[in-house]
Amino acid sequence: MLKKIFKHFGYTLTKIKKNQNLDEIIKFRLQNNPCDLLIDIGANQGDFSKNYLNNFKELFLIEPNKNLINNLNLKFQKEKKVKIFNIGIDKIKSSGKFYITNDTGQTLSSMRTQTDLMDQTLKNSKIIKEVNVNFDRLDNIIPTKVKNIFLKTDTQGNELSVLESLGKFIEKTVFIKCEMPVLNLYNIDYSYWDILDFFRKNDFIPVFFDNGIRNEKGKLIEFDVIFERKKND
Repeated sequence: MLKKIFKHFGYTLTKIKKNQNLDEIIKFRLQNNPCDLLIDIGANQGDFSKNYLNNFKELFLIEPNKNLINNLNLKFQKEKKVKIFNIGIDKIKSSGKFYITNDTGQTLSSMRTQTDLMDQTLKNSKIIKEVNVNFDRLDNIIPTKVKNIFLKTDTQGNELSVLESLGKFIEKTVFIKCEMPVLNLYNIDYSYWDILDFFRKNDFIPVFFDNGIRNEKGKLIEFDVIFERKKND
């Protein structure tokens, strides 16, 4: 699959050093291509942002699940450069349902309803609560003064809408870490190929593939990719 994706962008897949992991790749690429703003969508417990506090001048943590906001506020209360938003991101500003699940950390919670495949594939994925959440577009909350953006999106089925909500700020976005759905655990009207087309059309290339999760038959469910806007360096 990885070879097909690289071919989709016109690149050949070659081996790299075995000891390169996600954290090493991100910090190494940021040395070559620095960004001033990290936008962490689906921040959950804030672990991703916490690891990169020293790499950005500002950090926007966006988490629609109200159950997680208090912990985020406590974790980052001394960090003046961190701003926390209790909203969801979508391509249309609106309000709607958000479905909270019973898994550890409520990481499977989403604005999207689940398919039958969810229950067949993952344990502790039951929806235990429905809440109303406000949604906004990224281009409504990103400061116009921003120069370079690193976007991380983990929204359980809403990735393509998040990307489209960047609007004009796609031109200022340097890196995007995106979850790619292979098997649809949520009711969505797109596939990972549609997301790949978005990146190709906006002049991004993949620089790292993170380990995905598989079902009991070994089929890939989803995987994460870091994309970077093309630059000669």
